[in-house]
Amino acid sequence: MKFSKISIYTLLLAGLGISSCNRDEYSDTDSGLDTSVGEVSSVTFKASMGKQLSKSTMSRETGATKFEETDNLKVFPLQGDGAEFKYAGGNDDNTEAYFQGYIGSSNGYYAMLPYQEKASISGDVISMNLPTEQKDIYEELMVSYANSNDMAFQFKHVGAMVKFTTYKKYKKITIEATDGTKIAGDIQVKVSKNGGAPVVTGGTSSVVSIEREMETTDAVLITLKPGKIDAGQLKITFTKTDGSSFSHIIAKEMNFESGVMYTYGNVGQYKVTCWKDYTKSEKIFELYAADYENKHQLYLPTLPAPEGKMYGFSTMPNATTPQFTTIMNIDDNTEVYPVLCEGKTVTVYNNGNDAQPTVITGFANEQVKLPTIGLTAEEGYCYGYSSNKDDVILFKSGDMMQLLSNTTLYLVKKKLFTFNIFINGANEDPITETAIPTASGTIFTLPELPIINGKFGGYSKSANDQYFTYYEGATFTYDNLDGSPVTNFYAVYRDKVATSAPEAYTGFAGKTVGYTSMSGNAVSESVKVERGKCLEFTFTNHCGTSTSSSQRANNVGIILSADGNTNSQLKKEMRLDLSNYGQVMRTPENVTSSFLKNTNGAVITVQIYNNGGVADVVCSWTGSSDQKQYNVHYNNICTWDNLYVTFSVKNSYIEF
Repeated sequence: MKFSKISIYTLLLAGLGISSCNRDEYSDTDSGLDTSVGEVSSVTFKASMGKQLSKSTMSRETGATKFEETDNLKVFPLQGDGAEFKYAGGNDDNTEAYFQGYIGSSNGYYAMLPYQEKASISGDVISMNLPTEQKDIYEELMVSYANSNDMAFQFKHVGAMVKFTTYKKYKKITIEATDGTKIAGDIQVKVSKNGGAPVVTGGTSSVVSIEREMETTDAVLITLKPGKIDAGQLKITFTKTDGSSFSHIIAKEMNFESGVMYTYGNVGQYKVTCWKDYTKSEKIFELYAADYENKHQLYLPTLPAPEGKMYGFSTMPNATTPQFTTIMNIDDNTEVYPVLCEGKTVTVYNNGNDAQPTVITGFANEQVKLPTIGLTAEEGYCYGYSSNKDDVILFKSGDMMQLLSNTTLYLVKKKLFTFNIFINGANEDPITETAIPTASGTIFTLPELPIINGKFGGYSKSANDQYFTYYEGATFTYDNLDGSPVTNFYAVYRDKVATSAPEAYTGFAGKTVGYTSMSGNAVSESVKVERGKCLEFTFTNHCGTSTSSSQRANNVGIILSADGNTNSQLKKEMRLDLSNYGQVMRTPENVTSSFLKNTNGAVITVQIYNNGGVADVVCSWTGSSDQKQYNVHYNNICTWDNLYVTFSVKNSYIEF
């Protein structure tokens, strides 16, 4: 009997698909298994697309993600060889699918899509191939992990995608990292068990291309290995159907990330011709510019010039001031002429202050890349650059520097700061980040925590703490971390209790409070926030716009108190000035904390945390006029044993 895709999916949802195939339907060759590993049985895996932009097939028109009936997985047990699993049905839009095959029992499984016969695994690292010659559509390399309890894969994309939209006919597009950075070929992919982004290393080719007949307004997708490519080192070549070609250099640094799509706009060509002088008797160069991020840009070549001088370019012959130096934006075929001008220099001692320095010459205000430091510092220290021999670090190895004047930089050695982030417990391996203290006030930011249902998370500097004192996204300057070069942060999770506002705040339940009929403040009933809990509520603000600015400054207040008494001495009253003027949230002492912009008519979510006697408040909203997302934290507001929350409203009204 033949089943349609929908009928198979329905059976699988009903629980009839698990281990439902006869062993005879698959030969040992089909399974691709080393059967000596353990008992082999029929297994069905559920697969879906993860939160990160990832896909098996992308619609060129909509960017939608879905599985295809031709998709096959390669699944690896924790020990043993991988096996091929074939598509066995999906939901209506194919964002979820089931895959069937034979494999030995295991406590967990790794998977990659599409199936590659030569792919192998070592621990949690899958070795696979990202083709250097890609045909009709980008290579949909994806990976995932599933435990034996749910047998469910949530796939994440391995590569970064570059999308081209053409308006001329081409037969080939080639991307090349001219500095030799590897962007394709044999790669190694470390798969996260907790759903994190894959970590991609390796690569054997600095060139990747796609060759097919490309029509006008066509969408062309190329997949690259994630990673950073320096400014001026990414070359894209377009080959037309007649065999001629032109190239374009990306003038900025590109940091390609897994599962992210980068758009290269409408691909066309404009010609830039440089003549020696107004007679046009000698052509210096002829180059082409292509469209990137809606700009036709040309990375201009460097012409030989006398020492200390540079050549710029102008559309006017005999000009004394250049219009263009390193990058040229054009919208038509253009003719230019060279302009000789004074250069700026930075003299860099990058191998010791007694060694021969490196001298970089560039245009005024140009960004230049500082050379790599040749010396290696001992563990716990690093080298950097300073304008004085014993000063703080101003620039790191390989930093970009703007040429404002002639400058000399010296090598300095400073102690490194190390941050260990223990997200999975004090006994698990941490995420380790290092940072260099600089005069620019570089700060460290705590990373986001994994989402856990019913919990909210933060960090403590003590292992196995019950309460946290720092939220994800909190930032620190290096000099306030106990003066230690190594700082440990431990993740702490607490229960999150969301209270429904209409039931909890009976003073406002089921109605609005209008400012025109008020003779004074309307005050809600006080609600207690238990220790280690979070109270969350959402309301829509309606500002009393006809009132004076002084009245608008007292529209809505959130009163935090130690005993529920709004007249208590132990209270903090936070006033939300919710007018269109983008005023401020104030404490009773009238100390400005942060601007709250565009909140008249906005839906505002407020979370109040009683983190072991320390109250923190987070306000989130979408600006009513600019549609931007705002998220403001107020940390360590009070330190009482008990915490109560009360609303007050004046000259305005709010809706729960």
